[in-house]
Amino acid sequence: MMNFVKKTFAAFCAAVLALGTVTGVLAYESYTLCDDAMLFDSGETQKLEEMMQNLGQKTGWEIVVYTNTNFVDSDDMEYYYNDYYDSEGFSDDCVMLVFDTGYDNRIINTYGDAMYYFSDERMDEIKSDMKPYLDSGDWYSATVQFLETTEEYFEQGKPDGDSFSNIKINESEKKAENPLLYVLSEYWIIFIVISLVAGASSVVFVYLRYKNHGKQGTYDLKSNSVTTLNNREDVFLFKNVTVVNESTNSGGSSGGSNRGSSHGSSGSF
Repeated sequence: MMNFVKKTFAAFCAAVLALGTVTGVLAYESYTLCDDAMLFDSGETQKLEEMMQNLGQKTGWEIVVYTNTNFVDSDDMEYYYNDYYDSEGFSDDCVMLVFDTGYDNRIINTYGDAMYYFSDERMDEIKSDMKPYLDSGDWYSATVQFLETTEEYFEQGKPDGDSFSNIKINESEKKAENPLLYVLSEYWIIFIVISLVAGASSVVFVYLRYKNHGKQGTYDLKSNSVTTLNNREDVFLFKNVTVVNESTNSGGSSGGSNRGSSHGSSGSF
């Protein structure tokens, strides 16, 4: 009996360790290489996958490289491939490089915590580093440069003092983050107009009220009024208030969500 219990316990421990190992491996499978445009040969694909897996494990981000021939116009790439990110269900923290060889355009989109490692200055730098390879059609070296520079940015940490105009925050997330700041930022012109009108009205009122300094247009109440009280009657007013609770249907949702997630973007290049 004792041997049976020991064997059962040992088997249980082995199963737990095996499950933990599998879970750890799955947790670090944080990369996606989708080469629809067939820009890389088998050897290059293997090397890129190794680099992407190592980078994903190190950063905790999902690293995505997507090549295609979709012929997306340069002005539409940011929103088009942001929608692609949403539809594919990639990780919340993600860095995605897209080569659209239809019109020979490229773009880098970032999501979640990764956005704040890619300032405007760093986006310009990484595009500049990749450009010599892209100009010569060396897609593999350009991708390697992208991965190596991304790793450098992670190691350097989030930059201080840089600008982040490349980051676009989803409207619903803006509202949830700071409702008051969102309203002020979206409707500031209305508040300015209301303030100006209210200020001008106050000035005009004060001017008209005090322009005669109280010397003209006054009424002698004492000389022109007589008060005689004969009867007094108190009249009470009654008011009935009826309150009705209306149930609301919580099963549905109202309004629509804005397209796309919060993201940073290098813009097409």
